[in-house]
Amino acid sequence: MSYVSLILRGSEMLPRLTLLMALVAIGLFLSFGAAPELLTYDREAIIHGEWWRLVSGHFVHSDGEHAFWDIFALLLIGALLEQRGLTKFMTATVTGLFAVNIWLIWGIPELTYYCGLSGILNTLLAVFLIELWFDLKKPKRQGNNSSNSKKMDFTALAILITGVSILGKILVEINLGQALFTDTAWPGVPSVHLAGVVGGVLYTTLRDIELIKKTRTDKLNFSELRMLE
Repeated sequence: MSYVSLILRGSEMLPRLTLLMALVAIGLFLSFGAAPELLTYDREAIIHGEWWRLVSGHFVHSDGEHAFWDIFALLLIGALLEQRGLTKFMTATVTGLFAVNIWLIWGIPELTYYCGLSGILNTLLAVFLIELWFDLKKPKRQGNNSSNSKKMDFTALAILITGVSILGKILVEINLGQALFTDTAWPGVPSVHLAGVVGGVLYTTLRDIELIKKTRTDKLNFSELRMLE
């Protein structure tokens, strides 16, 4: 089986959609270079009907450093989240795409040009951290011994520190008007990262509401069946 067919067919150990997205970003950068005029988010061009930029703009980058860090983060965060379910990864990615685009169009209309995956990456990271947090809160069948309890407390603290650090970094960058740790050809847009985080929070909130509704419906249906017996 070829490497490409393995990606397309998928494997439990291989995050195929993450790899596919990374290959698209790499291919676009190698084929068209930095910030190709036809593919970047261009507000005026989009207004005049070039809608594909709302998708392609997220997969092109302003320079090699920008591409490297975005693709590296995608491979790491995407692989972690995709292991929790391909459908979940897909819907979270689409949610991030919409959240970032809505902010770009209506939240910061003064921004003419944009490119990069970082907004969507913040959605994926937010979803992953929130899911980990709630997994720790679920009751465990193996008992509640001291060793497991300490491990759970440490993991919960690590998740909390990571989430607070990411949010704090974004807020500091918004206040400064620039990225803290990168220096790319196009200046970073920290408010887009915050929009991505908000998209992740909304995604998990709405999904949990649907799960609660489904659970209640299942319980009602089960009760009705018991009454009919």
